[in-house]
Amino acid sequence: MPSESRTIALFGYGAIGKPIAEALAKAGATVVIFSRDPSKLSAVPRNAKLASVDYNDETKLAALLKENSVDVVVSTLTTAVTTTDVQVAVARAAKEAGVKLFLPSEFGLPTAGHTGNTLFAAKNAIAERIRELLPTARICTGFFPEFLPGIVSNPAKPGEFVIAGNGDARFSLTSTSDIAGYVAHILTALPLSDLENSVLLIEGQSMSLNEAAALYNKKPTYISLESLEEPSLLRHFSALDAGWARTGFDMTNPTLQLRLWKRGQEDPTRFGQGMYGNSSKTLFLPSLRLRPKGPNNDSLMLSSFPFVLVWF
Repeated sequence: MPSESRTIALFGYGAIGKPIAEALAKAGATVVIFSRDPSKLSAVPRNAKLASVDYNDETKLAALLKENSVDVVVSTLTTAVTTTDVQVAVARAAKEAGVKLFLPSEFGLPTAGHTGNTLFAAKNAIAERIRELLPTARICTGFFPEFLPGIVSNPAKPGEFVIAGNGDARFSLTSTSDIAGYVAHILTALPLSDLENSVLLIEGQSMSLNEAAALYNKKPTYISLESLEEPSLLRHFSALDAGWARTGFDMTNPTLQLRLWKRGQEDPTRFGQGMYGNSSKTLFLPSLRLRPKGPNNDSLMLSSFPFVLVWF
């Protein structure tokens, strides 16, 4: 355990940023939330500091980071922002301020190795550019189970559990509360040098959409991928259909996951061994399980278990 409290700067205060701020504060970190308009933020942890920021003013941003003696920057900036140079600008300021570690806005499906004109490729490119400036830790979590109802909803088929494709491919799920607790734990309990230039893989639960439909007591409605018009749904279902919606998937070696999944089933404590070769450190967290909730099984609740950290 570090002898002194660390100062963590958080950029973005939405679905994942808010629980991360709360978890960091509870873990004893000094939290500074950077926002264009801090007055609009709600449910801010009592001891957290707020800082107004102009992402286009790197000089002022660097001064604020240095003034607050920030050790780590955590970015949870939204998708619309992660496709721009904003995170890179923040990273340049962080380097100038002497920040030791930068967590780019990942918190989803693994993006390492992705190329081309896709959101995953853009996030990978941004993370690689940031890594050229200062050490990074990239956290891959799979889908947020809280958002699963939105993925299987379709305006043309209200009330139905809609699956694009056959729904058989398994994917990773980790709750936002467990992600937040995990981030808070590693940033307050581990040496930051151990996290440098790492890809951290966590998975609370894996299942297929067909299995999820059974938990909801829903009969799936199947449609084709080609019929999807909403970009985010097409992106999610394409990832599911392609089989790379699990946190251990390696885009540079797609066949690797089959061997790793089998190994994980035989010995869960060794899940993830060898992922991303020898270039990264990986941690696996079997932290929760999904189960039906309510008399009609119409929602999912999460049952958390203690963290299990495994270094490779």
